[in-house]
Amino acid sequence: MTAPAGHSHVNPTPPEIVSGHIGPRCTRARVLLALAVWRASLLIGACVWSSWEVSAQPHAPPTQHVAFVLDDNVSAPVRHGLGKLRIALEQMGVRVDEGKSVKATAHRAVVVAGLTSGQGEAAKLIADERLAPHAGPESLLIRKLNHEDKTVILAAGADERGLMYALQDVAERVGWAKPGEGPFTEVRDVQEKPFTPERQRVEFRPAGEIKPAPLYTTAASDGDQEAPTVVHRAVTTAPLGKPLTITAEVRDPSGVKWVRLRYRSVNQHQDYETLPMLATEKKDQYLAAIPAEDIVPAWDLMYFIEVMDKQGNGRIHPDFNQETPYIVVNLQR
Repeated sequence: MTAPAGHSHVNPTPPEIVSGHIGPRCTRARVLLALAVWRASLLIGACVWSSWEVSAQPHAPPTQHVAFVLDDNVSAPVRHGLGKLRIALEQMGVRVDEGKSVKATAHRAVVVAGLTSGQGEAAKLIADERLAPHAGPESLLIRKLNHEDKTVILAAGADERGLMYALQDVAERVGWAKPGEGPFTEVRDVQEKPFTPERQRVEFRPAGEIKPAPLYTTAASDGDQEAPTVVHRAVTTAPLGKPLTITAEVRDPSGVKWVRLRYRSVNQHQDYETLPMLATEKKDQYLAAIPAEDIVPAWDLMYFIEVMDKQGNGRIHPDFNQETPYIVVNLQR
């Protein structure tokens, strides 16, 4: 067995005994003393070797814990963003728990997620840190803070979509962290207003004509004042490299004026694309196909459907008042 650097082998036998000769002046006491020294040297050498072997072993990193501190009412869009972040952390071997507040949790790393206004922990933290988040639709705020002697990741939004985008941004950056680093090393401070105003929407017609899309208005007539009904089976998974076909059944007593498909990657930096959903041979059915080149492998896809009847009554499906106002397509990578 090779000794560690800087250490020589300990001779297993005293030199007087190895030589086979004990000098004339050597007494029994000297022999006993030599044996004692020899045994002590063996013991010291064994301890040094054992210590070197133990210190040479790699140390497994301790299990990391992160606490989620959330607002009281968590909506479907926010749950979606939290799910993405939880998965990203767990893939790095981080255990996720929930806490009531930054101060109350025992963990040294905390994610505070909530709206920028109200009585939630996120709004209180924003006030404590004297931050000034944007108030517009879909606005988001991300800050890496040292609060209560803890590493705190603040993910906040002016509304539910803004908060969802903030959580997805943090989740994406957690995935960028290198092995051996902390999960939040790549998280950066962000403050954005990604909302695309209504005036930027355009309608794409088959003939190539482009014109501004009308705003949703309620008809002033005494006739039909109900928006069209929409029946749609959500598409929640899709393969890469192929067009994605979306169909829906749309009905209205006054007639359907138009049906549109709005879609983009689950990335708040992108604007929605718009495709007309055209009537098929099947009664009340409308169809659009998202081109394969518009389906970016790096992110999942999200979409929703807009409809308008001939009296000017409009609807978005899924209905924001009943469920998450969009559908996420998980891409099969």
